[in-house]
Parts: sequence; C-alpha cells; structure tokens
Amino acid sequence: MSFTRRSFLIGAASGVSVLALAACTDGPPVPSPTPRPTSPVDSLPEARSFYRSNWAKDPYARGATSFLAVGALPQSRDALREPVLDRVFLAGEALSDAPGTVSGAVASGRSAAQSLADVMDEGERIAVIGAGAAGAAAARVLAANGAEVIVLEARDRTGGRIDSKVSGDDFSFELGAWRLAENADADIIDDLAREDVDVNPLTGGSAYALTASEAAVELDAEDPALTAAQGAVGVAVEWAKQQQRDVSLADALNEGGKPNDWPAAGVSGVTSDVLLNQLILNAAGVTGADADSLSAWFSTPEAEMPSVVPTGPLSSFIDAALDGMNTVMSAAVVGVAYRESGVSIRLATGESVRADRVVVTVPLGVLQEQVIEFDPPLPLSHRSALNALSVGHIELVVMDFETAFWETDAVWWVSESEDGPIRLWVNLLPATGRPVLLGVVGAQSALELADADDAKVLAMARKSLEPFAQPGT
Repeated sequence: MSFTRRSFLIGAASGVSVLALAACTDGPPVPSPTPRPTSPVDSLPEARSFYRSNWAKDPYARGATSFLAVGALPQSRDALREPVLDRVFLAGEALSDAPGTVSGAVASGRSAAQSLADVMDEGERIAVIGAGAAGAAAARVLAANGAEVIVLEARDRTGGRIDSKVSGDDFSFELGAWRLAENADADIIDDLAREDVDVNPLTGGSAYALTASEAAVELDAEDPALTAAQGAVGVAVEWAKQQQRDVSLADALNEGGKPNDWPAAGVSGVTSDVLLNQLILNAAGVTGADADSLSAWFSTPEAEMPSVVPTGPLSSFIDAALDGMNTVMSAAVVGVAYRESGVSIRLATGESVRADRVVVTVPLGVLQEQVIEFDPPLPLSHRSALNALSVGHIELVVMDFETAFWETDAVWWVSESEDGPIRLWVNLLPATGRPVLLGVVGAQSALELADADDAKVLAMARKSLEPFAQPGT
C-alpha cells in the first residue's frame, strides 16, 4: 500500500492533544443530542454556518504545527531553547517535548520565562512577542517574577493558533486547536473550568464511506479489528526502533504494522486497508505531515489517551492569563536587534519598542521564512536547528446544521474516496449536543485546501459528506 497521497492524524481513535484539542471533566453531563429527523434524508441540507481555517496562508502562522522528518533529531528543539546573550529567548510548540500540542506550547512558554527570570533583575522591561498559548504562559511567569511585561501581538485578537469563534447564540467553534488530552492537558482543563468552560469526552465508533454512491457503514468502537488497528502505529514504531536507521512512518507501517494479522472487522467491506487509511488520515491531522515524511523514531504520537472537547471558547484560558497585562494588538514585529545592553524591537508600523530582554513565541514557519530580522543573525546553532525542523499543515472545516441529517452515532467519519482533500470528519454532536461536523485535513491535502476559495471548500465538504447523508449508515 502506498501512503504518498493518504494524509493523516493519529488521534481519531487516539486522543493526542495537537494544536487541535478539547477537554474533559467529571462536571456537568453531556448535553442531550439535538433531535434527529424521523424520515430518510434524500439530500444534504444547507449548513446554517460554515467556517474554515487557512493557517498555511496566514502571514502570522505560515503553517499549523511542527514535526521531525526522517533523519531529523529532537536535539534541534533543545538547541533552540538556548538563550542568545541572555537577551533573546525562544518558545513555542516547536521547541517543546510535546510538539503540536497546546500543553507543549504552554510548557515551553513557562520554561523560557523561568530561564529569563533566573538572569534578570526585578523590574526589568521584558517584551513577549506573540499572544498565543506560549506567549500568555510566558507573560504570567515573568509578571509573577517582578518583570514589567509588554506583550506584542501581530493579530487583532489573542490566542495565536487557538482561534475560537462564537456564534450569535453563544456556541463556540474552534478553527485551530480543537481538543485536549484528558490527562496531558489537565492543567489547561482546570484553567478552562475556572473560566466556566465545560468540557466533554470525545468517544465513539467510526463510520466509513466506502464508495461515493452507497451509504456509509459503521464500526463499533469495541470492534476487535478497530482495536487492533489503533495499536498498529505502536507496533510499527517499535519495529522501526529496532532498525539501524530512521525510517518513515509509512515504511514502518508497511513493514512492522502487520495489518494482515488484524482480526476481520465486524462490517463487510471494512478491510485492514480501510482501517490503516484511517490511522494515516488521523496522523496527518495531528502532525500535519504525510506518513512518507514523518520520522518513525521521533514524530509519531504516543499511546492513546482519552480526548475531550470544550463546550465554550478554548481561548478563554489565554484571555484569563493575559488579563491585566499590557498587551498591544496589531503590533507585527519585523525586527529584533539585541546587544549585551538590551533589545530594540522594530514594528511593521515603523515604531520601535525598547526592552531589556525578549521572549519570541512566533510559529516555526514565521521564523523559517525570516519574517522577523534578527540583528545580529541568530547563532548558527539556532539557524541550523530551525532548518532541521519541518512545518506541518493542518486545516479545519466546520459545518453547523439546524438538525442532524445523519443516522450514525459514530464520532469519526472516514471517506475512502480520494476525489477531494476532506476525508476525515468528526461528529461533535455526541460531545456537544449540537449537530456540528468538523473536517480535519492534514499534510499535502491541507495545502490543497488552503489554495481553494470558500465556495470551493464548501462544495468539497458537501461532496465528501453525501454518503453519510444516505439512510442506512
């Protein structure tokens, strides 16, 4: 089987918290599902609202996440954590031990801020570039250590690659990070709870559109074949670790995943190839990379964890962290000049901001494309480390319906058709009580989606959903 055109998101069945997350708690019960139609659906209804992300074209993101390609080493992340002259400190998910996750971004921001606090004098003026998860976390630590903090954000909103949209009836939609891992993101879940944002589990079976003309079929979450498939990546990675050289996840799955050993699925037509494809679509949606590119040694998600989704804005915990901070919006940074005496930050408006030190939390894609000019250039160790990391691409499509047109309770929907880029959907109805479908697109397919206008993306989404609208799912 070739994986070149098959994107991926390891986490459909696993709950890895990517910059695509949600949350869970023992709090309020899951809302009652919206009533479903009593008669068969003959055609796909119009969505009452439609949203799409475009992180690839966002000038302040230039990608959704980071990953290590075959042959790259995690030491590159370590090198980027080293301060430059004790004046410039870098932070963000790309530097964390949990890349691509909200918790990783938060931990990186806190770590960089603490390293800075260890060398600063109380009352120093510290600039934090970026008001996302890493920037907000850094700002709080620095303020707690007696620094005078100014946060510079290029956008007209906080949150960075956490982008929460709120509808007229106060329902929130996520266009960036959209779920959390129940255990790994426990601190963030607690922060959300303090902001009265509830979270609910994201659990359930899978539905498969095997052809474009037939109704999708459903596989229970406890089906032995699906359970075996969910463990295939772990088996493949263990095989890869025994090899002399790093290999791609695609090669590891082909050679070490042993799909022929999986038990037969309880539904006709759901073969090991179909289940393997689901894993690959899942992994692309988490890492932003095709399986042919990912390092099997260093870029694959760990063991499965329960996923949860917020029922309110995920960005709430960032707003809380920045409350009371001197945060300047629409302040795009284009230059950082640093000396042993301090730092001068040049804005796109032509203005300058003076500071004693700076924490830079902009995304990897922005650093790689040298949107910010460092004077002098960052050390060679930092530049080579930046080049060793790869930018991952993940885009989301959100469709909110008046009522559910589907009959399946499955949470994860997979389209076997390769006619369009949107092939993995998440049914958020069981977790939120609202008939919302989330399309998750990763790797090359995400770039294809980013190049399309809104009308084309909507047409792609509707075409992908047609098999799930037919009776008998």
